[in-house]
Amino acid sequence: MLGVKPYISFAGNCREAIDFYKNSLGATELFSQKWGETPHTVPGFEDKIMHATIQVGDTHIMMCDSPEGSAAGGNISLAIGLDDKQKAKEFFDNLSTDGKVTMPLDETFWADAAKAVHWYKEWNTVLDDSKKPFYRWFVGGEVNTCYNALDRHVDNGRAEQTALIYDSPVTQRAFTFRDVSEIQSVIVLNDGTGVLSYSATIDEQSPLCSPLSLIVVKLF
Repeated sequence: MLGVKPYISFAGNCREAIDFYKNSLGATELFSQKWGETPHTVPGFEDKIMHATIQVGDTHIMMCDSPEGSAAGGNISLAIGLDDKQKAKEFFDNLSTDGKVTMPLDETFWADAAKAVHWYKEWNTVLDDSKKPFYRWFVGGEVNTCYNALDRHVDNGRAEQTALIYDSPVTQRAFTFRDVSEIQSVIVLNDGTGVLSYSATIDEQSPLCSPLSLIVVKLF
């Protein structure tokens, strides 16, 4: 299978469409032929496009002027996937000129939800579904789940709120985010591996705080 290419039929304004995509999206005109240049010329359509192919990025789009006239062009949508926010805005602004915007350029629900946590580097694309069913979320982003689970709360004024409750038949104790932060110490090795060291009293023996535990993890 060579792939699927969209084919758009126009009612006599195919040339205008080609020039529009060239100016707005940086499209390359790979081929074009007029009806008058073929044995199948149609009276009145000699200067119209019989067949043309343009390229936008890695996508080829075929188009023509239909002698019968067609509304198909208004029923075809082209989805443009980009990993550059600035370029996406540029393309959207170009396409919006003298056009009707039916849906504003906006981020998806999950983009807003993701902003609730801390990111060292914001993502370029919320969802990459180009290789279904292998989806990739928040492509290009860098996040530390350990920081979000603990340190972020200390930094944002929640240090004295309860983070962990240890409950047993013998003892019960609540740990604040600050308590947990002070209990743990991290030694970072040269290869990026961390050793989490916990030292605690007997009544602090919880899944988080053991008398002495060394857990080797890969920091990110």
